[in-house]
Amino acid sequence: MGTVQETLDRWCTAEGIEFLNEEAEEAYKARARRFADAILLRVPDRVPIVPSFGMFPALDNGYTCEEVMFDYEKAEKAWMQTLIDFEPDTFRGSGYAFSGPTLETLDYKLLKLPGRGVPAETIYQFVEWEFLTAEEFYDPFLDDPTDFMLRTYLPLVNGALAPLKGLRPIREVFGYYLGTISSVIPFATPEFVTMLETLQKAGAEALKWAMHLAQEGQRIRAMGFPNAYGGGAAAPFDLIGDWFRGTRGVMLDMYRHP
Repeated sequence: MGTVQETLDRWCTAEGIEFLNEEAEEAYKARARRFADAILLRVPDRVPIVPSFGMFPALDNGYTCEEVMFDYEKAEKAWMQTLIDFEPDTFRGSGYAFSGPTLETLDYKLLKLPGRGVPAETIYQFVEWEFLTAEEFYDPFLDDPTDFMLRTYLPLVNGALAPLKGLRPIREVFGYYLGTISSVIPFATPEFVTMLETLQKAGAEALKWAMHLAQEGQRIRAMGFPNAYGGGAAAPFDLIGDWFRGTRGVMLDMYRHP
């Protein structure tokens, strides 16, 4: 508990944050302490309110889900207005509206984007299907997770990364001078050059989105609202079900492949 309390205490001091005024600083510290007390199983001054807004900020402020995923300025306006209207104890900002241009550039298969497969007013929809059979997934993944993700999974869920399927396993390449020259040959093929150009485009767009969120986060904290998220992790059931086997597949695997 000591490490947790020390981390929360640092969070509550608001060190390094430039607030708009003294009222904002006091409000930040009160909200952070309220949240920290709840985590530490203490009795806070009141129950902390941390709603999961989803796409509500967009729709409540006159935007479609498509607009806020493809226009970061509109997303920020919508979420900042919701922040002002509701004043939650912590706030994530517009990061819930993922970068539509990045996902579209990668030809990402696991989501249907608003205005592109589902109505513009509808939140992105998860595509639920069995991406790999149990035989295709478990042994190759457990044997070499990096190779599996690079040459099997990423090309499967990102159409733009299909050329990765043609690579040799990383464990077999770039070995001494004997393998170095032949290892780089695929990078000169037309499909690989196109893929790398697409990755550069997607990366530039993702960086643009991330920088926008970082600036937005500074504004939110300056107004007196702590960030709602400090990190994340995936549960094994969700990871295997969502990423690879689908809900039906992972449930059957628990019995067929315990």
